[in-house]
Amino acid sequence: MSVMAEGPLPDARRAVAGGAAAVLGLGWDAVRDVAAGAAAYSARFPGVSFTLVAATNRRFNGTARQQAKVLHVELVEGTDLAELLKQYPTRQGELMSFPLAGWSPL
Repeated sequence: MSVMAEGPLPDARRAVAGGAAAVLGLGWDAVRDVAAGAAAYSARFPGVSFTLVAATNRRFNGTARQQAKVLHVELVEGTDLAELLKQYPTRQGELMSFPLAGWSPL
């Protein structure tokens, strides 16, 4: 799951909180967590515009899709991730250092 941001964040554009998927599809918990986290990020970074995104390497189920539409959360699934990685090649070392770049404890 992730919350994407555009604006004056210190050396970071995206915060990622891990997620996993069940064989039948990831439930709406991911969507709920992203939507709930948006308020905290907005309070921490006033003036920053956030795009809510939940991502999985598998698929989301119907409930997750319905809730995402209601809560304005974009869903990115396995096939979408593969396309994004083709479009934006990334090395593993880049991914390992990214989540904590420029972030400090509250």
